[in-house]
Amino acid sequence: MHTVFLILTFTHLIFSSTVLDGYIYYKYDNDLLAPPCTRLVNATHQIGCSTGAYPKSGTLFELNTDSDFDFVMKPGPHSPYIVLIHLPHYAKDNILKLEASPYVAGILVDVINQPDGLDSFSPQTECPNMAGFQKNDCHLNPDGNSLDFYDFNEFPIFSINDQTILSNLQDCAKSNQYISGLSYVCSVQLTSRMYASVNTEVCTRRLDYVLPQFTSSTSYCSPLQGWSLWGTLFPLKENTNYNNTENGIILIAAQLDASAFFHDLSYGAEHDLSAIAVLLGIAEVLGKLKRNNSINDTGNPIVFAFFDGEEWQHIGSSKMAYDISKGKFPLFPDIELSHQGIKHFIGMDQVALPSNQSWYVHSTPSAQNDSEFISAFQSSSQLNNISFTFLDDGLNLPSTMTYFSHFNANISGAIITDFNDTFNNRFHGSFLDNAKNLGINTNPNLITDLQILCKSLTESILSISNIKVDEAIDKSCNESLLTQILDCFLVNSSCPLFSKVSPPDLPASSGPVSRYVSIQTTTSLTSLITHNLLAYFIGDREITVSKNCSVNISPTSKSLYRTYFSQGPNYNSSTMLGVCVNSTVYFYKAISPSVELNSFGSNSIYSTWAESTWEEPSIWIYLAANNYIYYGEFMLGFAMTLVTLIVSIIFTVKASMIFK
Repeated sequence: MHTVFLILTFTHLIFSSTVLDGYIYYKYDNDLLAPPCTRLVNATHQIGCSTGAYPKSGTLFELNTDSDFDFVMKPGPHSPYIVLIHLPHYAKDNILKLEASPYVAGILVDVINQPDGLDSFSPQTECPNMAGFQKNDCHLNPDGNSLDFYDFNEFPIFSINDQTILSNLQDCAKSNQYISGLSYVCSVQLTSRMYASVNTEVCTRRLDYVLPQFTSSTSYCSPLQGWSLWGTLFPLKENTNYNNTENGIILIAAQLDASAFFHDLSYGAEHDLSAIAVLLGIAEVLGKLKRNNSINDTGNPIVFAFFDGEEWQHIGSSKMAYDISKGKFPLFPDIELSHQGIKHFIGMDQVALPSNQSWYVHSTPSAQNDSEFISAFQSSSQLNNISFTFLDDGLNLPSTMTYFSHFNANISGAIITDFNDTFNNRFHGSFLDNAKNLGINTNPNLITDLQILCKSLTESILSISNIKVDEAIDKSCNESLLTQILDCFLVNSSCPLFSKVSPPDLPASSGPVSRYVSIQTTTSLTSLITHNLLAYFIGDREITVSKNCSVNISPTSKSLYRTYFSQGPNYNSSTMLGVCVNSTVYFYKAISPSVELNSFGSNSIYSTWAESTWEEPSIWIYLAANNYIYYGEFMLGFAMTLVTLIVSIIFTVKASMIFK
């Protein structure tokens, strides 16, 4: 009977505990609403944040003034503290001061309320992403404070990106303003345990010491990886070797990913969504000219590339450059490409903030000496009344061309930017490089500048690729399209443009698209959407009422084509009226050659960055006694134990007398 009673009691406790949790704690474990600072490792060190093996807890305190900072730097009855700060106080000096204090256990950053007039904030370095290739002193990013590369060890920092969570935290903090010395306080517990440590080589080696039966489910870190994509305006010719500049390709590239201090707040409006928008605008114009038979496949092949993982030592572009050097790109029978077969490389990086419609062409020595190349840019700029200023620092600029120039020092290439020697972007590599600070609704010249740049580059590309087109044909880029691309990526991804170019089963999303590269074993939303946009713009389209689009593929060069069903502009779910898109656009795995070479040491010239695996990050809000009550309860318990012991001894000694 007693056994049955105990079983029923424990069963009741187990099932009721989950119900009681709801009354005791507010728990938030959605890392999209509260993205944490995470840990990464490379060949030499670790960076980022972690709570360590155990969660960090403390009394919540909101910092609004300098005196608030002074308060939490001192011991008190309510320490340690978890502090909530706002953007005016989100600065490197403040973060490091709080991290160094023994009385602060963690930081929460309000990223929702972004006041006007923020001057700058860039957690990147002054010479971001150069990876040792720079030849001279580099101060491209004078606002860089290197916070991204600081090792906070066992100190958690979370962003708060949800108004409900922020309101609950502020209510919690306000209740603590009126506490007395003997009271209960509103507290917060942070969990974001990271398993990686030391560096990538040590982290990956730790798997060698795990028993074989556990290796399939145990991982401490994984190399950063994602999905680049590339496509051709016309299909590459089979039985062709592209190994010299005469028949070489024109490679036009942009960076696909972005970075930020917090994991899923990487919007990269100026760096490099502006370049993505322009490159897609060029693709849309050229695709339209192709479908209208205004151009034909008579010149050099035009290849579009969007490289993923570029923020972490150019993972995507280094992978393609490495594979070309090994004869492993492209993976089609009877088609070969060498680095000498890249006639021109044109990259774009940060192009939305020019001064008086003046852009800079950071070119290589070979491009500087190529009169055809120079003339193409000069002619298009004069026709459109803009300025292209040629600079000879193309080999010294961190860009998608970095590894291509490593394999071919004589490459003819250029990177188009809106800056000369220092970024115009004051928020490089920050979650503040967003729609607001780009001026998507306040900068009247934003779309006009992007549109005129897009048109000029389209004309330049047609010229250097020797594709003949009637000068009277309009080559203007679509301003409305450029506006939609920026709006869909930076404001609301649940937009008509994304729906039009995608299948009906596109994963649901809303709000801005974070372009943070992580451990992407599946295609990210960024790669998927950009693939669909590029394929829709340069591919052939056919209205259909069937999802099975394979029947519409031309037998000519069938192996080169990829086909998918898109909703199109007039999708009808009941009749399945949509559009079949038939294109030569492909996904391409973006993973560092260091993985293939199994070389993660400091001697590797490729990216060695890896991301830690982690426990599910969470924020718990709960009521806790302050230290005085803890000490009081301990002393009371000790006293009661002592009294009980003394009484027991007395009763034992005097037992014969008492129970006589």
